[in-house]
Amino acid sequence: MAIDYLVDLPCRVKEKLPFERLVPLVKLKVSLDQIIKDLKKRGETIDKIKDIKIRIQLRNEKGLVEEREIKIEEALKITKILEELKQFCRSCPLGYIPFGCYGVINYPISALAEKWIAEIAKNAAIEGGQRTILLKTIVEDKVKGERVALMRASKDTKFFELKEPIEVIPGIINTNQIFEVLFGMGLRRFGKWYQWMILNFVDAITISKNTPEEKEKQRWFRWQFFIKNLVKETDVWIRFKLKEEVTDDKSIYQLKWYFRALFTAFCLKKDIIIDW
Repeated sequence: MAIDYLVDLPCRVKEKLPFERLVPLVKLKVSLDQIIKDLKKRGETIDKIKDIKIRIQLRNEKGLVEEREIKIEEALKITKILEELKQFCRSCPLGYIPFGCYGVINYPISALAEKWIAEIAKNAAIEGGQRTILLKTIVEDKVKGERVALMRASKDTKFFELKEPIEVIPGIINTNQIFEVLFGMGLRRFGKWYQWMILNFVDAITISKNTPEEKEKQRWFRWQFFIKNLVKETDVWIRFKLKEEVTDDKSIYQLKWYFRALFTAFCLKKDIIIDW
């Protein structure tokens, strides 16, 4: 189980595969690639691999999730459409990898990642300004974090490594509430102002009024989406500044990619679709 998100940028791929179909297919393709890779390492032939059965979950025509046991050969046929469509990702602003508009944050979210988010929140409270908008939203909208609390208490699935949330402002704000807001407060999609609130909270952006040199501009555009942003009557440039660190675990790495997706969606003036 995981948090799935998508930058809602219209394209040839989404014309064929809307969110509800694209996400399960990409997940299946990733799983298949790993299964086949592992089996090949064990010396299995491709003919034998194709005959092996696996259990998969896919949505049927009515939109309901069905679990089925099928052969890998059939699963490869189901995901073949991705091979046919990935060519259209090359010209996409998110096309540094096929289907780069889609991302995932796997459960359980690690204790290290939750502590990282808590530290971000404490620094935001100290720094003030736009970084505190998310914290003010929690207080003013009376966000209780009930959904996250229920997930944390689940006996069937481990969604969080920590059994209890971290208190950021004792008695007022904890990480249950923060995660609830980070993942949309129950919204299925959210736009630029919500994205901007999160990006400021995690201190993910640098703003400059100076146009970067051509060489620098091209480099940042390619790797960190150094995109010119229109802000009311003010000509500014914004840059995504969260970097991967050697100490990052899988959860932190995936959260940073989620924040990068928010930044890209903001720059392109597109919504984020999320399912968690």
